[in-house]
Amino acid sequence: MIVIMGEGYTQEQQEQFLKDATAKAQGLLKWSPYKEYSDRINIYAVQTVSNETGVGVMYGESNPDTYFHVQAFGKSCYFAKDGEDKARALRAELESRYLDTGAAVGTIHIICNTTANIGSSSNALFSFSANSDENEQGDVMTHEISHSIGRLGDEYDKKMQGENISDTSDPDKIKWHKMLGFRGIGITAAGTETVFAPSRVCMMRDLGNPFCEVCKMELARRLNNRDYVSRQASVYVCDPEITIPHSRTGTLDRDSDQYRIDETNITKANGKDLEFRTVVQNMVDAKQHLKITFRIIGADHTVKYEKEETYTVPPHSNWYDPDAARESLSVTLPAVTGLVSGDRLEGKIIDEDTGKILADNQTAGQAWSTVTIRYMLQNEDGTETTVPDTAPATVYVPKNSALMSSLVTPAFLTTAVRIVVDPVGVGTRCADPINFPFSSGITRPIAFAAPVLFGTILTAAARDLLKSPLRCGPSRVI
Repeated sequence: MIVIMGEGYTQEQQEQFLKDATAKAQGLLKWSPYKEYSDRINIYAVQTVSNETGVGVMYGESNPDTYFHVQAFGKSCYFAKDGEDKARALRAELESRYLDTGAAVGTIHIICNTTANIGSSSNALFSFSANSDENEQGDVMTHEISHSIGRLGDEYDKKMQGENISDTSDPDKIKWHKMLGFRGIGITAAGTETVFAPSRVCMMRDLGNPFCEVCKMELARRLNNRDYVSRQASVYVCDPEITIPHSRTGTLDRDSDQYRIDETNITKANGKDLEFRTVVQNMVDAKQHLKITFRIIGADHTVKYEKEETYTVPPHSNWYDPDAARESLSVTLPAVTGLVSGDRLEGKIIDEDTGKILADNQTAGQAWSTVTIRYMLQNEDGTETTVPDTAPATVYVPKNSALMSSLVTPAFLTTAVRIVVDPVGVGTRCADPINFPFSSGITRPIAFAAPVLFGTILTAAARDLLKSPLRCGPSRVI
């Protein structure tokens, strides 16, 4: 659960806070892996009223009278006076009085009502951003909150922090050694010649870029932390790729595109080894039995090449050692020949215990459907009206998926409340963001604590909306 709080918003500016928080929450969820895990993320806004607008400056002669007494020092933000105590008290009240039993706030992000170019993460619980131009779509919030959620380091800095920063360039010892050569992951200098990062193109280095595969995997693992998630995903599978031979350490970022093979350039692979590969992270304390299959099928439907391998991924029994539960899965067809235009590639990652296909060679280009969810009240006379103080939700789900099928049929949340789903379009999954991949109905603020404190649902997990009225009805707004 992510909670967004406002700093430096006066009573008259509370509607603006809701708009700012909504825009930035939607911006966060358009980036992978937040997009893929939006069915497991709840985001709430908590309004706190400041007497004056703006944010203070550390060691400044005078500072505005704001609720959390946040002060900026350079580009970083810090609580002053009793600001952190207030934020922790609100968190405790949310958890004890307003959330389901056992639910916990994972992290708190504070939006500062200033256009100053500031933003930072204090620790796993608190991060900050502002209303600067570069944060208009939530990129600064996404970057800073990923420090808190993913414990990721800045890939432009010299600090040794996170799974995406290393103090060695030894390819056999670097933290992401099992991902080298996969989708542009390599070894490159970070903020100094003795600190290294996996990518030059990543949200943790430059705003506006997608997360690199190393950061995506660690964020996915953290988003499935058993301390905060009731329905853990068992395994994270990176989008598989098919490639011809290339350097394990020297093919960085978009340089890797020239080695990637699909059905449009399949003849390029003639005479070369052809590898189907992914990297997986076990996220539960149980072994995962996976199978990887790779076929090349001719235009006449005959199988030209076929190979498969099985893997047992060790359990994730030590939270602080994710690499022990991570595996690179691959199968290679050696020196393929006779490939012609019209041949088809078919690679799959299969859960051997369930038979479920976890990913395939088309996953990276997955088509997404958008649906609109409206919340309706069924009256005693059989008529329906919109649930008061709610707005339609726009949700992205994989096209033709089981979740899409379940959404298309109207579902009754209770005998009185129903959700209606309207399919509205199709999108394509890609490394760059798509607009508004997920947001739930927005419920107007309901006061629950002094001083004039409100709660608003910005997003709620899609599957929970289909199963539990307590997640979206006004009675559970925090």
